[in-house]
Amino acid sequence: MKKRMLLLALAVTACGREPLHRELRDIPGLRLFVPQASEEESAVLHFDWSMGGDCYRVPSDTRVTINGEATRVWSRGDTHLSFDGAFSCEYPSFDGPPRPADEPRTEFLVTEGRTRMRAVFQALRAPRRIRVNGQEQATLRGGAMVDIEWLPATDQLEKVEVKVMGGTDSRQVDAFQVDGNHIRMTLPTLKAGSYVLRVYGQGGAGVEACEGFNSCHAEFYKWIEVPIVIE
Repeated sequence: MKKRMLLLALAVTACGREPLHRELRDIPGLRLFVPQASEEESAVLHFDWSMGGDCYRVPSDTRVTINGEATRVWSRGDTHLSFDGAFSCEYPSFDGPPRPADEPRTEFLVTEGRTRMRAVFQALRAPRRIRVNGQEQATLRGGAMVDIEWLPATDQLEKVEVKVMGGTDSRQVDAFQVDGNHIRMTLPTLKAGSYVLRVYGQGGAGVEACEGFNSCHAEFYKWIEVPIVIE
């Protein structure tokens, strides 16, 4: 259910209408969006939309392959009627098998007629992890500078949260700097003992190529926990 809801535009129109049939190159602001993996790999074609605007349906010969593997069409695009009688756009979407975690490059190829659009993502489904001062399990001192390295390094971090948790002495860290895949902060002054460093990262997998689209985005959001010892 959550996956399907991703395919719906957030804004709603006051009255419904049939989607317009358009070639890919004629759909305004066409963007490739790849949701975080669940049971399937999905490719969703987003487009520009404003209140009272049109929804779009892609041609029947539109095809999407992921590293050469064909996907199935879940929706060519439609309008959606909500329980309260309002309409929204359902984006064109395609489903394929989950991608391997060790796949370094994942190419999405979207074709229709003579139109060819391409996106290549780096480490799309690699496990997300962190290292603290270059270690999987670090021993730290309260008040010291800490370098948290987010991996894979090709990820583009857009939102970060950091917490240090240990029994009743837990802290939210609000002052930190994000530099590429590094999160640098001053460790709170805490009692000596064992703690868990909990980091939330949200953003997009690295983009090696984005051809024909206005933008290409493969989302990730992940809480990662690692044990630390504070001396």
